[in-house]
Amino acid sequence: EKENPNQYSRYKKIEQGRYVYDVSDIEIDIPALLPVESIDSFVKKIGMEPLYETPFYKGNLEVRVWATVRYNGLEAFILQRHNDIWRGYQILDEICPRIVEVEKPPSYWQNLWVEIENFGIDKLPDMDTFENNVIARDGISYFVELKRDNYYRAYHYSNPQLQKYGEAGTFEKIVKLLKSRFSTEHE
Repeated sequence: EKENPNQYSRYKKIEQGRYVYDVSDIEIDIPALLPVESIDSFVKKIGMEPLYETPFYKGNLEVRVWATVRYNGLEAFILQRHNDIWRGYQILDEICPRIVEVEKPPSYWQNLWVEIENFGIDKLPDMDTFENNVIARDGISYFVELKRDNYYRAYHYSNPQLQKYGEAGTFEKIVKLLKSRFSTEHE
């Protein structure tokens, strides 16, 4: 089979720096220059699939919020609803990266989703849509992935505590809520 020289021609620009790619009836919305490949390689290393490649069905939802701290690895909070069952997971990148299910009742995770959805986790713009972002040599970056039904989107915020626009402050509230709801004490 001959390789398609226009394999990336299915990308269509929807606004400055944002592209949509339609793959197998999944609409993918990823801002330019996000570290998708590094997240994908990490996810595969711990035995998971990249979120945009997972099979999804109507009514299913998954949110992954990745936090990277320079030289300290990667951590993630995962909230998912599959077949009307809610679960929460945390990925810890310590000496040996691992995924841990955080044992809470399904209603706990459903309520958390309602709270972060009310903050707009599914609608916040990528930080690169704003001008005059504060760049720091050290700090923390967040990469958010959301897949609902057949729609996938991703965006990021680096050092939201340093940014001057309101959306960064809203994102900080989401992170604070996630950190308070996910236990980081695992055996």
